[in-house]
Amino acid sequence: MEGKTPLDFGQTARHLARNPLGIIALFIVLIYGTAGLVFGISGAQFDASQKWVLILFLVLFPPMVFIGFVWLVAKHSHTLYAPSDFRNDESFVELNKKVSVIEVRQQAAAVDPRGDSDSAFTALEALVKVDQIEAAKSLAKAFLKVKRYEISLKMFDLLISELSGEKRVSFLQYRAYSLIGLARYEAALQELGRFRLIGGEKEYDFWPRLAVAYCYFKLEQNTEFESAMRSAVTVQASTQLEMVTDIYPDMAEEFTRYVRLLQKALTSEEGRASL
Repeated sequence: MEGKTPLDFGQTARHLARNPLGIIALFIVLIYGTAGLVFGISGAQFDASQKWVLILFLVLFPPMVFIGFVWLVAKHSHTLYAPSDFRNDESFVELNKKVSVIEVRQQAAAVDPRGDSDSAFTALEALVKVDQIEAAKSLAKAFLKVKRYEISLKMFDLLISELSGEKRVSFLQYRAYSLIGLARYEAALQELGRFRLIGGEKEYDFWPRLAVAYCYFKLEQNTEFESAMRSAVTVQASTQLEMVTDIYPDMAEEFTRYVRLLQKALTSEEGRASL
């Protein structure tokens, strides 16, 4: 078999240099080959300590390379390919976009709403950047659920400022819920009014109506509270009793009373209809 010429090696090197994976392989071959060549040619001129350094490098370099390669494949596999490895540029762009979305969602899922909020805002901005709006909403709501209202309010403010049109409408009610948690009831009423005006009656369902009733309840505006409670309590309201008690414990008794009044009214109507 004929030996390889420098021209053959140059062609092989150019072929390997077409993508990141080939460049890594070429880099490894050059380093390991050079070290082996130096040891073979000049090894007799080294003293014992120098020989041990070179031997340790030759022994440890391959497993270190293997560990690094496994890490790259596990964490950044999409960066090991060049656009030329795909059928077209669109496939390359689409793959990188999908991988980026997965990484961003994983980072957001790792955020602890009871922990550091700085990482949460970083994750939130990253989600908005890749248009993962529902995931961003879930992250902000996680802070709302654990009653970190200052943080959740800032998060919803950020989302509202970054979005436009229909995408921002649903965040208005969650901003209002954060304001309620901070006992800023008048501001919450204004925000819920905006939500009703922009989102329409279809979006303005049980929970925002109940939030309005709670604000009036806390402001001790009885006439407005009764009107809002009648608007909120529907036939399906009784199924929400446990959740309402958990969210608005100080209003649970009033809510239960209105549910019973509605049920009693419905029973009376059914009785009259049967006659």
